[in-house]
Amino acid sequence: LSDTNDELRAIASAISSNLTAPLYNIESLSKSLETLAQNKSDSEIMSYITNIRKTTESMTRLTEALSIFLSIDTIQLADEEFDFSIAAQEITSEIIKRNPKRRYQITIMPDLKVHGDGNLLKIALRNVLENAIQNCPETLTAMIEIGKCGESCIFVQDNGIGISPEEVYSLLKPFSNTENGQSAGQINVDFAITKKIIERHGGKLEIISELDKGTVVRFDFSSKSTTLR
Repeated sequence: LSDTNDELRAIASAISSNLTAPLYNIESLSKSLETLAQNKSDSEIMSYITNIRKTTESMTRLTEALSIFLSIDTIQLADEEFDFSIAAQEITSEIIKRNPKRRYQITIMPDLKVHGDGNLLKIALRNVLENAIQNCPETLTAMIEIGKCGESCIFVQDNGIGISPEEVYSLLKPFSNTENGQSAGQINVDFAITKKIIERHGGKLEIISELDKGTVVRFDFSSKSTTLR
């Protein structure tokens, strides 16, 4: 009960700190757009519209993430074969299409199959891959490897900026704040969701990272006696 209350308080804090600023920005940008609409150039108006869209997209992602987080403990898990390899190919292809000017080197081991809820496991994998590429400096080739270690563990390794051991501990706490990287100061909704998804499948989320040396995220299903096929 104590842990549940702590998570609810963390959720309330996340909503307060992450939605207040976007709502204020929408109001402010909308007022400016209204003022300029009659006598300014189209390019200036489009700039405001673009900013409004980015703000609302940020709000949408957060509210969707909160909805997923709150439902994970009670949702009925599907029992189906899920191929992490195929999912990783789909997710990384989408990421590359969004930012084709970046350089990528992505290695995916084939046939990383487990049994579980495919929709939730894909969300967990997407969160890790999005974070891995986001935290690789754009001046470098984003090097991502998806593979397995042992018979029941899947890993995602990147060459990003990495984080300190102290921040790794904080990162695994629900809705903690980050201090380093491109997501500095933001709430770690994605890792909170990923941790819950893996734990619902009887697994464990592990993060091994070092500043300036990249990060390895592991989905360890050994306690579930799951063998990767």
